[in-house]
Amino acid sequence: MNRVFSILAIVALAAVSCEKPYTPEGLRVQSRQYNLSKEGGSTPVIAYAGGHWKAYLSEPVSWARLERTSGESGVAETVFHYDANEGVARKVGVVFKCEGRRDTVYMLQAIGISNPSLSYDRTELNLPGFANSFSVKVSSNLGEGATMQVRAEYPDPARAGWIKDIEIAADSTLSFSLDAHDGGATARTAYLILYSKDAVSEYSARLVVNQTADVYLDITASQVDYPGGDYEFAVSTNMASVIADVYAGESWDFGQAQAWARVVPDKCTAEKICINFDANPGYEPRSCTLTLNYTDASGKAYSFGGEFSQSRAMKPGEGVKGEAVEDGGDEGSYNNWEEL
Repeated sequence: MNRVFSILAIVALAAVSCEKPYTPEGLRVQSRQYNLSKEGGSTPVIAYAGGHWKAYLSEPVSWARLERTSGESGVAETVFHYDANEGVARKVGVVFKCEGRRDTVYMLQAIGISNPSLSYDRTELNLPGFANSFSVKVSSNLGEGATMQVRAEYPDPARAGWIKDIEIAADSTLSFSLDAHDGGATARTAYLILYSKDAVSEYSARLVVNQTADVYLDITASQVDYPGGDYEFAVSTNMASVIADVYAGESWDFGQAQAWARVVPDKCTAEKICINFDANPGYEPRSCTLTLNYTDASGKAYSFGGEFSQSRAMKPGEGVKGEAVEDGGDEGSYNNWEEL
């Protein structure tokens, strides 16, 4: 009889317990991460809560939102809505909080571009040995949400740390400064690594920066004719990468010839300089020395230059004579011109 009563009691208790809803203890999420396609959409996110619960995003983002943010004990369900992704892979957490406990479900959305890339406007810079500042342009197709950063790497750790003050401006200009060469016999090299990290990968581009020990700018000077005008002279230099700053940043000095010779800045390049000469009004050749003075970022001064001469005008009564051409040419044509 007692055995029968015990069985009935168990059945009764079971029947009563079946009438109560399942109430979990604490907090438990159903899945740790959801992998979402690049297309926009929505998906339910589920947790089990033993009391009143709240849900919120781990950080403010413009591309995602939650449909429900609180509820009572039991199944804690919200709907995660997300926009289409046109950039790199991205991730945000859905945080559930219940009775002092917290757990997070991560929502990872796939990359929305097919060929993610970063780039410089060049692959290599060859710079002279003086201290200077420099800038290059960078670009990317990673979208508005991506952040570009830069780090300097040195293949020779013993010659590290000479590139400083690296910054990327809002217009995608990357600027940096470099110390004067350390005096070693060889050039030194650094790599500027442009990189961006998304929720899955790191994308990067490399700029090779070489700095030589010497600094030179040689001008091939020659004689100019007495009527004057614009003359171009060849330049040999290892400052091609910074030549605009060298030309614009300091003065050109012609000494006493300043009144009749001047540089034409908009016609000067790393391969040539252009000088405008006035006509020589006298009957004697004249010459001048051009000096380019440049001071680098550390305050060290450099001077470069060349000498130029200008022929004289002919005196009254001076003329030219010539020899008739015997074979070929038109009648009355001459060669072998010489000054009387």
